[in-house]
Amino acid sequence: MAKKSANRSGSANSRAARPAKRVATTGPGRPRSAAQNNRRPLGPRPQQVPASPATATRRKLEVASVGPLNRLKRLPRWLIPVLMGVLLLGGLLIPTPLAGLLLVVLAAFLAWLVALSWPVLPGGARGLRVAVVAIVFAAAVWRLTGRG
Repeated sequence: MAKKSANRSGSANSRAARPAKRVATTGPGRPRSAAQNNRRPLGPRPQQVPASPATATRRKLEVASVGPLNRLKRLPRWLIPVLMGVLLLGGLLIPTPLAGLLLVVLAAFLAWLVALSWPVLPGGARGLRVAVVAIVFAAAVWRLTGRG
C-alpha cells in the first residue's frame, strides 16, 4: 500500500511513467497551430479563407446567394437534408418520366452549393462533389428520357 501511495504523490518517477496528454489544436479556446492561423471562423467550425481574390462573376454569385442562404439558415437544421432525401427518393422511385424534374432540382441545388464552396475546397473534395452532381444530373436525364 505504501508503494502505491508514493506513486500517486506526484513524484517525478510517477509522472515519467504516465503517457503524455494529447493537446487539442482546434476548437474555441484551444491553441492554434501555424497552419490554422490563415483561417477565420465563419461558422461553428473554422474555415479556410480563399487565397486568390474573387472574380467579378464570383462576387455576383455570392451577392445573389446572400438572400437564399439567409433564408436557408433560418430553417430547422434537419429540414434541408430531409428535403434532399425526399427529392432523391422521389426522383428515383416515382414511376413517371417527370420524376426526373425532382432530380434536376436536387442537382441544381447541389451544384449551387458546390459553386459557393469551390474556393475553399481541397482538390479531392472538389472532384467528389462534382462527381455527385454529375451522377444526380445523369440520373435526372435518364429519368426524363423515360429509360428508367
